[in-house]
Amino acid sequence: MAPTTSANTTRLARVLEYTVLAATTLKEIASAGKVPVLSITSTFGLALVKVLETQKTNKEELARMLEHVHKILCSVIELYAIVHVEGSLSPAILFDVAKFTDTLQRLLAVLEEQRAMGRLKQFFKQSEQAAQIQACKAELESSMELFSGHCARMNVTDVARIEMETEAYHENLLALLAENPALTNSELSSLGTHGQSMMTTSSLSLSVLPPPPQIFHGRQAELDNILSSLRQTSAARIAILGTGGMGKTTLAHAVLNHPETTSLFPETQIYFVSCQTATTTDELLATIAAHVGLDRKSRIKRVLQCLNYGKSLLVLDNFETPWEAREERDGVEKLLGQIAELENLALIVTMRGAERPAGVQWTRPFLPPLGPISDSAALELFLDIADEPEDDEQSLLRELLECTGNLPLAITLISTAAADEGCARTLERWKQTKTLVLSDGYDKRSSLEISISLSLTSPRMSNDALELLSLLAILPDGLADVELIQALSGEMPAVLAAKAVLLRTALAFVAPNDRRLKLLVPVREYMATSHPPVPVHRRAMWLYYQKLLELWGYFDSAQVSQAVVAQVSANWLNISNITIDELASEANRGTELEAQALRMALWMTEFSRVSNDTRKMPWRQLIHERVREWHHRGDVYVPYLYAAMDGQEATEVDMEKLIAEGDEYFKDKDAYERARWLTRVANHYQVYRSDLRKTVELRQLAVDTIFTVPYPTPLHWRISTALCHDLMQSEDAKTAMKHARRAHEYALKVSPVIEPGSNGPIAVTLSVLGRCAMGLGDLATAAQYLHASLAAFRGSELEGMQAQVKAESILSVLHSLKSEYVEARLILLSSMPPVDPRHPPTLSHIFTDMNVAMLDIRLGADPAGIWARIEEMRGFLGLLVAPIGFMLMDMIEGQLRLYEGDLPGAATLLRESFFTLLTISNESSLSCAQLLSDPDCGLGDHESTFRWAVISLAFASRIADNLGKMQAIRCLGKVLLAEEDYDGAEILLQMALDDLTVLDVHRWRADCMVQLAAICRVRAEKEKERHLLRAAIPLFERSGQSKDVARVETLLQ
Repeated sequence: MAPTTSANTTRLARVLEYTVLAATTLKEIASAGKVPVLSITSTFGLALVKVLETQKTNKEELARMLEHVHKILCSVIELYAIVHVEGSLSPAILFDVAKFTDTLQRLLAVLEEQRAMGRLKQFFKQSEQAAQIQACKAELESSMELFSGHCARMNVTDVARIEMETEAYHENLLALLAENPALTNSELSSLGTHGQSMMTTSSLSLSVLPPPPQIFHGRQAELDNILSSLRQTSAARIAILGTGGMGKTTLAHAVLNHPETTSLFPETQIYFVSCQTATTTDELLATIAAHVGLDRKSRIKRVLQCLNYGKSLLVLDNFETPWEAREERDGVEKLLGQIAELENLALIVTMRGAERPAGVQWTRPFLPPLGPISDSAALELFLDIADEPEDDEQSLLRELLECTGNLPLAITLISTAAADEGCARTLERWKQTKTLVLSDGYDKRSSLEISISLSLTSPRMSNDALELLSLLAILPDGLADVELIQALSGEMPAVLAAKAVLLRTALAFVAPNDRRLKLLVPVREYMATSHPPVPVHRRAMWLYYQKLLELWGYFDSAQVSQAVVAQVSANWLNISNITIDELASEANRGTELEAQALRMALWMTEFSRVSNDTRKMPWRQLIHERVREWHHRGDVYVPYLYAAMDGQEATEVDMEKLIAEGDEYFKDKDAYERARWLTRVANHYQVYRSDLRKTVELRQLAVDTIFTVPYPTPLHWRISTALCHDLMQSEDAKTAMKHARRAHEYALKVSPVIEPGSNGPIAVTLSVLGRCAMGLGDLATAAQYLHASLAAFRGSELEGMQAQVKAESILSVLHSLKSEYVEARLILLSSMPPVDPRHPPTLSHIFTDMNVAMLDIRLGADPAGIWARIEEMRGFLGLLVAPIGFMLMDMIEGQLRLYEGDLPGAATLLRESFFTLLTISNESSLSCAQLLSDPDCGLGDHESTFRWAVISLAFASRIADNLGKMQAIRCLGKVLLAEEDYDGAEILLQMALDDLTVLDVHRWRADCMVQLAAICRVRAEKEKERHLLRAAIPLFERSGQSKDVARVETLLQ
């Protein structure tokens, strides 16, 4: 019995050791990846090991159970290694991890309870405890099967995992950690190399080195990396990897001809061997022998002796040719391994793909596979071959370079074509024939199509990989792993294995910014032309995107989880491409497929509007042509009506007729649907007709309609919120505040209904409360509301969406009212989404740009730059139907003319803008009146200025704007001061100063102080005058008014 007991003890010790490694690794992964559930699992795993280390009974049974624990921990690590770059494990896997953790916890509790018992109690409880342990064992076995299934579906291994031994799991884990050191916070060390000294003589090489590349851009970092490795060790082992046309051979030529290389290695000991014609191990050996000056039939020992004679450098170019053939790979790798053991030889191989041959200890850190070169390097490469284009062709040059994907071979070929026929003609040919423009040559270094086709015919390629490559060709945004699995695993079970093949052959790459599997533009265009996707796979993606958009649309556009919004954004081009193809298909006309495509296009149009996406819809005209035939289908026609109401572009659609059709369609619908329709029509009248009275009328009707619904819905707070914004422009802040509070109450009620923990509705209504408080002049309360709003947006389903941009804009206005212009400008710039230069910006983006222009005027920026921005915005507005935009532009131009000193022009524009905006924007009208009423602006005589100050005061009082009233009183005080009514001026200016101090408005407080100091000067109250002037300086500085600071400092002298 003793040997058996000893064996069991040894087995348990080994499993304990393995499990500690697995659990510790998982704990580090949980810490690095911030995955709490994995941290809990690993903690229980380690605790279980600690208990079993001191276990004295039932060791054999517990060792078997611990083996299951170890295997499951390893499986979880391997699964996480696949998906950690994409975000997280799937809900199904996390659920099974949680169940497994629960089993560990219960097993641990049983063992600890057993250990705490006395012998007598253990005896009476042994059957009960044995039953509990057996239940845990059964659950562990069940978990083992579940995780084995997860691994099989994720293509972790080709081996049936249940049949794998514990040692195999342990070895797999060690290999995984070696390949993926970034998984944990640990650092992995490499083993050192050793070789045998075989110093013999060698004949002189007959090999001729290739000349240095005449044009070499964009690879300096890689060149420096290789030279550094050659300097550090005489036995460097470097693999230059990458897809075809990436410049691997060119980089090798640059290394060979670099002065540092020739200083490190004797010229006669540098060998460049092209392996392109060597398809077997014997042919490879013969080719190397010939290049080192030996007979092609020389034995391997002689070749190795020759290569190891003194310091030598061997470059094996196109090594994939002999290595890719499966029947030759073992022999080729064995030969390469023997070469790599030579201690005096530095080795460089260039290979198509991203996979290094086995059997060689490659120099660390690995040289990453070559990627596209930078934009600047691409431009330099183009201009070294083709002439500098004329100014009017600069945009064509950028477009041409986009076609190359910054692939060096593609740039070389397209620039050669442009040198002969010009950018315009070359671009026209590209649009007609795509990669044929790049395929006029006869070999892989002069024809992109030949280069790509060589990769496609690689023995490493599989049918699944080719089909996945074809599908990716129509998906410019690429695919994340979770999308590959969820959309394609039904039709292509080994989809992740297909992905691995594409990465190994470097036909696809994982983009570093979003970790999505993508193709370079030339590869994508070639595949789209020569290898269209398999219909069943294309259909699978189409159905997947339909479900994704349906989920987004189901939650009424805005109230959907942030993850879904992010996924739609990440797939924008993919969805657009497939949708436009479905719409353009004549075979789909009048079928359910056309209805689906129309619905998809309309959902994407709505998504772009809500998410503030500036990209234009490619299907606008097609929708108008096709949708009439679907008037009977509410699921198609209703989204069309909504999109038409929110459309920004001038179209030939008769909007009055369309609104009448919508009114007729919705009159018999329920209150919820009628309210939605009224809201969209109100939006149309507000933005595209600048009819605020009609807007408020429709919005009020929508509010009355939705509040007939007896239960809270998202529409309650959304319509009330919109009405608040309208009332702030047309009525008074007090009325708006009543509706804002009501909207917030409904947001609090409806938030849990939309999504547990969601703060989107609360964030929006808090921002509206902030705007109303701001309108009432309660700036401190407004700031509290707005900061709470932005905090609520973070992590909500509306983060980054238009609603948050609007809230940030309101906060910017608050800072501007307080004359904190720098902060206001920074907020606006940070909230503006990036604009695709190929498309005009959205109306929201233009309005934000207008606010930036006004802040630049107040901060004294260069007028020429502001004029350029105004002209650009006017040009963009000309592409949209938005009259209010031109009205606001006239107001901004009036402010700019005032800033430049064109007082007559400024006065005319500001007077006109006041009356034009009077029924559209209270805030904008009031700002015009304030400028006209300030004597310092010089826009009129005393009588005119006094009249405008009275108008400002009356207007601000009507709309309950306390800050506006104080500004009007300040201006009235300055008018009285100019008329030498010092007592009256002092009363008004002191009143304004007191209230502006409470409101913490810096610039205008300082202005009041300067005016009061002028009164003190008349009264010879010098000490009081100087006190006021000194107090004004930091306030002017705080608001960025350097000219006013200099003026006050002059008065103090």
